[in-house]
Amino acid sequence: MSGSGSDDVLCVALLFCATFGVGSMSFGSIFAAAGPVLAAMGVYFISACNLHASDLGYFAFGEIGRRVVLLSEWGACFLSPIAFFILGGTTLLPCIFDGTVAGEQWSPTHWIIVMSLGVMPVILIPTLKAAAPLAYMGGLVAVLADVICIGYSLQNIQSSPRETQIQTDNAIQTFGTIMFATGTAIIIPPIQRQHTDPARLANLVSLTLLFITSIYMLIGVVTYYQFGCTAPATLLDQLPEESSARKAASALMLAHVTIAFPLLLNPTLFDMERYILGKDADHE
Repeated sequence: MSGSGSDDVLCVALLFCATFGVGSMSFGSIFAAAGPVLAAMGVYFISACNLHASDLGYFAFGEIGRRVVLLSEWGACFLSPIAFFILGGTTLLPCIFDGTVAGEQWSPTHWIIVMSLGVMPVILIPTLKAAAPLAYMGGLVAVLADVICIGYSLQNIQSSPRETQIQTDNAIQTFGTIMFATGTAIIIPPIQRQHTDPARLANLVSLTLLFITSIYMLIGVVTYYQFGCTAPATLLDQLPEESSARKAASALMLAHVTIAFPLLLNPTLFDMERYILGKDADHE
């Protein structure tokens, strides 16, 4: 495979792993709250708004724009992983270890500490390019987790579709979840730095985000078809608490979160190394 071809595959894997994941499990509730038509329109619109292949701040306002966007991205890079810690410590790890001594005695605080120690080796990987094998696995396990949840539900849970009575407050609240699930602004600049031919990124980002959006739509439609307005908050919530399917899906999503965490944190760590420590590793 040529250099640009391998970079294409790497960038698609990084973008997919960083974008598709935890948010995918909430699309059933999004369609339940906003109705299938409005939810589909919202997913498509917000996904289209995230189609860009360069540093938008620098493109619009030069160096000042880059620094302004940089500050906002620092906040996003820190806050998103914190949400991952909370998800892992309060939901995923307790589910996986349910029935064990640790599962009965440890509090969410203990699990969050365990998870923070677990992501440390991945955070220490110096560049996104070096984390390529993990990115491939991170995207795959996220898809498998969704497949397990949906497959188990369709096979073992009776459908009870009920039409959504749309309320403005409920519909508006779904846009935050959609933005979280389709946001690419954090990961695009570091991907652009890693690619030897950044001009190719426009098509790569468009096709990857279109594929991700299609999966989101499929999850939302299938879950809404089965549960209607009573769809649970996440795909995990529709599975029995002690079922092996829920434990397997939780373990797979935990693996994804562990990998996606340092990918989202990488832009902040890169900028800290560059501007504070004076290092420059754009193309390592």
